[in-house]
Amino acid sequence: MDFKKSKHFFYVLCFRSIPINIALILASAVISIQFRLVVPFLFVLVSNLFDMFGYYFVLKRRWTLPQSFYEEEDEEKYTAAYRIIQNMFDWLLFAFISVVFGLKYAIAGWILKWFALQDVLFYLFLEIPLPYTWTWLEWTPLGMLNPKKYLTKKEVLIQTFLGILICCGIVLFV
Repeated sequence: MDFKKSKHFFYVLCFRSIPINIALILASAVISIQFRLVVPFLFVLVSNLFDMFGYYFVLKRRWTLPQSFYEEEDEEKYTAAYRIIQNMFDWLLFAFISVVFGLKYAIAGWILKWFALQDVLFYLFLEIPLPYTWTWLEWTPLGMLNPKKYLTKKEVLIQTFLGILICCGIVLFV
């Protein structure tokens, strides 16, 4: 790796609170050997790190390509392509967690993601204020039940808290 690429790599690793996300991944990996309750959170933290690199740096900040490469009308195409890659990564992560720790831990991790914990962590670790309206969470439990096509910050936080409770219930009692 040449110096310029190394500089960019270390910039990304040290950007805002990303080092905290990385430290939590490492700590969770070690702690999960003894305390399996942290495995679902490890799932979400790894997925979040992937999303911060992929979505925030590549798509939003145009980290690897000049701005002129992207045409505004192509934004949806690039986002859709990224979401396919993200989902493939999450399914591989699900399979890995299932094989290494067991299916219930992978399911609990998926529930945390489904209940939008990873989306909340994305904003927290990038030190971006949580939006007041969340228009892209139609795939979450509250999003599927919500006819107004968006969730408020309060609804997202309540949903995330419920997801944490369900996750803990699965890990502790199933």
